[in-house]
Amino acid sequence: MAGHVQEIGGSAAFNAALGSRFLVAADFSAAWCGPCKAIAPIFAQLAAQHPQILFLKVDVDANRELAEQFKVTGIPSF
Repeated sequence: MAGHVQEIGGSAAFNAALGSRFLVAADFSAAWCGPCKAIAPIFAQLAAQHPQILFLKVDVDANRELAEQFKVTGIPSF
């Protein structure tokens, strides 16, 4: 749903989001990452301000295959 940040639980959910009618913005982050925690409220604010964009949060620890697929080498990555 647009207007908020959707947490992604795996590749299938991520691929479904990519196949939606929305432009997608993805935040690759981790629970232990300080900069990720600092940027999270800003990312959520952007989601609220731009409901025409689907904002996703991808935990790189829980979704290593997605992080590898998109060549995420540092977090946060967008």
